[in-house]
Parts: sequence; structure tokens; C-alpha cells
Amino acid sequence: MRRHMNSRLLPVLALAVLLSACTTIPDLLIFPGVHKPDMQQGNIIDQEKLDQLEVGMSRAQAQFVMGTPLVADTFDLDRWDYIYQYRSAEGQVTSRTVTLNFRDGVLTQIRGGYEASVVPSEETSSL
Repeated sequence: MRRHMNSRLLPVLALAVLLSACTTIPDLLIFPGVHKPDMQQGNIIDQEKLDQLEVGMSRAQAQFVMGTPLVADTFDLDRWDYIYQYRSAEGQVTSRTVTLNFRDGVLTQIRGGYEASVVPSEETSSL
């Protein structure tokens, strides 16, 4: 009786091991219908803030408008970088980067822009 049970169990275990190699752990943890939240990272940069920036502002004025920079270059204290990324639950990624350059405590240059791109989500790329 035991020998008969082991002979049935062995192919089932072998099949389970082979099938488990076809997927990854994160794929196993995704359940259909589960809510995926939108994710925001970095400094929120909107057009209203950018419109308030003006060349000639002091560091304090620029920081009041934009907030504390996400990246302050340790080798160039006159450069502040503001980085923002928004990833929707559907996989669309929107990012914005703004760089402020100062000279003698005065804002001399505003660089940056808006970049929108669609990155396929992990669920749709595996179909």
C-alpha cells in the first residue's frame, strides 16, 4: 500500500517543482482584483510652483516656493535638484526634474521640465 502511494506522490511532486520554476515569488503574491495604490516619490513639482520661481530670488525665497530640495549636491552647493515621480496603479510613470542654480545666494538659472512616459506594468508585460 505504501509503495503504491509513493508512486503516485512522486509525479505530483515533480510536476509541482517544475511548475514553480516557471514563475517568480512576486507573481505568486499578486491576486486578481487587489487594489494597487498610486505611488508618489520626491518633491511634488507642479506648474503653479514653477510659475512662482524667478531668476534673482534668494535661496530662502526659492526654498519657500519649492520646498527643501531632494538632492543638494555636496560638491556644488550652488545647485539644488528637485525630483518627482508618480506611478499610477496601471503602470503609467510621470516624472519631473527641476534644477536650480545659484551664484552668491541668488537664483541664476532654472532648468528642468516635464517628462511623461508609459511603462508597461508587470502584469501586462507577462501576458
